[in-house]
Amino acid sequence: MREFPSKFKGESSESIGFLFIKVYNIWHREIKRKLREINLTHPQFVVLTTLGYLSKSHEDINQALIAREADMDVMTVSSIVKKLEQSELIVRNTSERDPRANIICLTKSGQDKLEIAVPLVERIDDVFFSSLGIEEDFFRKQLYSLSRIDFSSMEESHE
Repeated sequence: MREFPSKFKGESSESIGFLFIKVYNIWHREIKRKLREINLTHPQFVVLTTLGYLSKSHEDINQALIAREADMDVMTVSSIVKKLEQSELIVRNTSERDPRANIICLTKSGQDKLEIAVPLVERIDDVFFSSLGIEEDFFRKQLYSLSRIDFSSMEESHE
C-alpha cells in the first residue's frame, strides 16, 4: 500500500481544513434539518435572506447582485430563483429603469417565510457558536478575514 500523501498522515485532527469541514458539516446538518421543516433548502434560504437584506438598501435587485452579495455562482442563483418563483416566494418583474433587466422582489409569502427562517437559523447559530464563549467575537473576525482571501492571484504550484 502506498503512503498517504498528507503532512497530517499521523493525525487528521491536526489539519485545519479537515477540522473546518467537519465542524461546518455539523453546523450545516442542523441548519438543513430545521429548514427542511419549513420547506426550504439552505441555498434557497441564502438567496431569500440575501434578497431580503438587499431590499433594505437597493431598489433594483437582480440575480447578479444576489450572487455577488452571497458569493454564489450566478447560474446557481438563477436556478434557485426559478424554484423560489415557482413556490411564489419571489417574483421577477421588468425593471422600470432598464426594460432589458429583471428585478427580483420578495412576495408577502416570501417575507413571511423569512420571518420564520431567519430567527430559526440565528437560534442555531447562537447555540452552536456560543460554545466559543468569549472567543466568539475573535472567531467572527477571523472568519471575516478568511472570507476576504483572493485566490485568483495565486499560481498553482506542484511541489
